[in-house]
Amino acid sequence: MDKNGQPKLNPRRNHPRVVAMPYGFHFYGANNDTQFILINATSKETFQERGAEGYEKFSNNLVAAGCGGLEHHNGAHIVLRYVTGYCCKGNTNSEEWETSLRSLTEKYCEKEGNQEKTVKSLIAKHMNEITNTMSCSKDEVVYQVGGGLYKRSPGELKMKCSVTAQFVDRLGDNNEGNDTGQDNDGGGFVEPEVEVEDKSFTWENISKRYKARPEEDNDLNVYKWVATRWRDKKRVIPQFFGYNNHASWPMKEDFAKWNLTLFKPWRASEDELKGEYETFREALEEYMWNFDEFPGSIRAEILRSKRKEYGVDTSESGLMGLDADFTPTTENRVNEANEEAADQAEDYDNNNAQ
Repeated sequence: MDKNGQPKLNPRRNHPRVVAMPYGFHFYGANNDTQFILINATSKETFQERGAEGYEKFSNNLVAAGCGGLEHHNGAHIVLRYVTGYCCKGNTNSEEWETSLRSLTEKYCEKEGNQEKTVKSLIAKHMNEITNTMSCSKDEVVYQVGGGLYKRSPGELKMKCSVTAQFVDRLGDNNEGNDTGQDNDGGGFVEPEVEVEDKSFTWENISKRYKARPEEDNDLNVYKWVATRWRDKKRVIPQFFGYNNHASWPMKEDFAKWNLTLFKPWRASEDELKGEYETFREALEEYMWNFDEFPGSIRAEILRSKRKEYGVDTSESGLMGLDADFTPTTENRVNEANEEAADQAEDYDNNNAQ
């Protein structure tokens, strides 16, 4: 187990069968260290055996024992946070780099005509100057000239939508009646007016089309409906933002409302998501245990907040309970099986030479 409670395979760097060392990095001008990600995938079976209360206790006990990563979705959360956090963390600038940036800033600010410029303009200047002075390694250039292709996020199309954005020219419009599915006299549900050909990926359009979906899609939540129905014969990956998506305990109403809106099926209005409860928070506390509909990663983040767990540690270190470091030293790098095989190969070559 590492310091985050995540199970981690730690084979020797010179293992005869398992590749666990940097390789191929000279093609990219960077370090490339491959590790095996170990994730338990029996959360649903465990939940069916123990129920919500028993499963939460089971997860808490694993964390207390320093093995929190053995819980399916908490382990996935740790891996995701570690990888993204490790890739994005920055180191302290060197003294030379600090001097260069300060000199660039002072020169820009002292230039005539720049007195009224914004900080945004200064950052743009920094980015422009830095990229102009960047150099590529020989290996990187050879890779690109030789026809190497850089690819990012292959697969399904990603579509982004802010759930709070509004068009300026629509501010002040009073069309809540059709948008919520209620008539202006407070009567029963009426079908919202939807332009079938309108494919603009805005929350207003998504909400209207979702309310007007056919009966056979009644059990699909917003996320699944957009992913499978927004484009004919092609799946998309919707990314919703613009709301408070950081878990806390007790959960905030805005957080609970939007997670129910996105991951629990509804028809006429978001208010029906409360069910028999008075608040969205109470409704989500029950619905979060729906393993078929609610994302396990969000449930894991909620439970981590409830336990008051610290964030995922992205620093490098050895494994808990092991003396060996990630990179063996010269003294402990020797593999007896490899050495014996090498001696036999040398003897074989010597015998054939004679």
